Amino acid sequence: MLILSKLRQYTMKRGIVFVIIWALVMNIGFVAAEEYTLSNSNIELKFNEGNHGLMLQSLRNKQTNFLFTFKENPLWEVTVRTDSGDLQRISQDDVSDKGNVAIAGSMLTAKWEDIKADEKNTFTVEVTINAESGKKVSAWDIKVTPSFTTHSVIEVKFPQLLLNPLGNKDDDIFIVPYFGGYGFVNPTNSLSPAMEVAYPGLLSMQFTSYYDGSGNILYLATNDNKGFHKEYKFLGRNNVVQWELTNFASDAFSKTKEYEMPYSFLLGSLNGDWFDAAQYYRAWAIQQPWMSRGKWRISNQFSDKLKEADILATYQAEEDGTVPRGVKKWKEFLGIDKVLVVWYNWHTNDFDSDWPNYGVDPHVAGDVQELQSEGDSVIFYNYINVWEKDSQSYIDNHIENYAARDINGNLIIENLISGDEVVTVNPINQFITNYFVGRADEMVTETQGNGLYL
Repeated sequence: MLILSKLRQYTMKRGIVFVIIWALVMNIGFVAAEEYTLSNSNIELKFNEGNHGLMLQSLRNKQTNFLFTFKENPLWEVTVRTDSGDLQRISQDDVSDKGNVAIAGSMLTAKWEDIKADEKNTFTVEVTINAESGKKVSAWDIKVTPSFTTHSVIEVKFPQLLLNPLGNKDDDIFIVPYFGGYGFVNPTNSLSPAMEVAYPGLLSMQFTSYYDGSGNILYLATNDNKGFHKEYKFLGRNNVVQWELTNFASDAFSKTKEYEMPYSFLLGSLNGDWFDAAQYYRAWAIQQPWMSRGKWRISNQFSDKLKEADILATYQAEEDGTVPRGVKKWKEFLGIDKVLVVWYNWHTNDFDSDWPNYGVDPHVAGDVQELQSEGDSVIFYNYINVWEKDSQSYIDNHIENYAARDINGNLIIENLISGDEVVTVNPINQFITNYFVGRADEMVTETQGNGLYL
């Protein structure tokens, strides 16, 4: 009894030591999750090894010591198609093997082998993350190598991240370059419903920034300089911001063809706000092929209408004279001479309704003439790749035969701001091309405008 009493007193003070010793004596296994650290002079990334392999835990800015944290989440998901047309999605969460992780210098490699697509077919996933010396961002890449001959890789979701709040959530801001740019304050609550956008497309640039009121920026981007189609998903839910990138195989119908990401995902930390993040992106962007023709004002490959304009201004006007009056006021206020007007709501239908069967509002031609007489130019917003699903012309022209379809063969349907459902059409089909070009020519001829914004 004396021994038990002494042991009880000892464990009151050294309880955890006793538990560990007891576990060893009784052969009870405590398996600590492996942790991996990748760093350079600017950033430090920490990963842990969950039940299904490598997952991002945190990123620290070594200059400010600020720590960005992430909720545990699988990094990848692969979709393959069988010869029969069936789709199979295999997530990192579905894999029982943790894979192998190795660090060599600034490079971390995680590899999962013999992943089953079905009972006979397997594939390998290899993720590499490089924290190159001196860089403020890390570069992430993925490669999927199939062993099968009856499947093809369709898409690869990578990375899939869950971003925790940065501090006081009311000071947190998430910036998305959607059109001219969207900002979400307290995005874990305000970024809903999900924002799913494509680049190239409605996403005008490839970076997003997540920052707080103290100037700590989490920078998330891709560095694609060839314009591969990719889709981003942003969603605030369950006290996190979901950040997901879907990458598509360029030749999804070639059997055994591997997928290797033709660009990198970039994750790092900067200081400042959205403008500083944009400047960081700009330093890379101006070195890319699309900038090779130089600035508008000095290049002979751009319209003089663009080069001569002092500003570009967008208008949504439905009443006679609204646009000329607005342009005149801005010119006087800013002390400028020429404006390039991008005109929305020039049609007789409601905004974004009944495409492509619009009519030109009767007052538009007169307003265009007035603007042009003052040295201004006008281009018209036009939606050329959709057809309203409930319109008579959709039925009469059997547009479902010319529609684009997803990987399941379903029509791609979009809900516009107006609430109308439109079907995405195939722009390379000759009927579609001729129809839309014909409508555009009619509109420009009728209004005598300077062009179209497509």
